[in-house]
Formats: sequence, structure tokens, C-alpha cells
Amino acid sequence: MDASIGGLAMKSIQSDATQMPMGALHSPLEAEVLRAIRETAYGTIEVVVHQSRIVQITRSEKLRFDPPHHDPR
Repeated sequence: MDASIGGLAMKSIQSDATQMPMGALHSPLEAEVLRAIRETAYGTIEVVVHQSRIVQITRSEKLRFDPPHHDPR
């Protein structure tokens, strides 16, 4: 499915990259992106690309805690 967001053409990718075998990757940097995705339970992965090359990977992870239970006794 193709879409347009803010005048930019966006093409959807149907395959799930997290299911690809590691040997199917094209570079060690792509392996790093996939590793960051697999190791992040809750958070974001930002990949910065300059001239079609990965130059930075930023991972922000959230730590989620259950709220304390209130005992109204």
C-alpha cells in the first residue's frame, strides 16, 4: 500500500524485517539496526541516514513499572 503524508510519497513494506535471517542482511550496520530493534522491549529506534548511508543509530528505551497498589483499609 502506498500513501502520501505531508506531500511525501510513502511506500509500505510488507515483509517483517525482524523475521529475516541474519545472513540476509547487506551490511554490519543493518545488523546493528536489527539488533537494536530486537533488544528494545518498549522504546524507539532512530536511524539517521546521509546520502543513503547509515551514520547514526539512537535507541531510547522505556522502563515500565506497575503502579503501586493502594490498600484502602
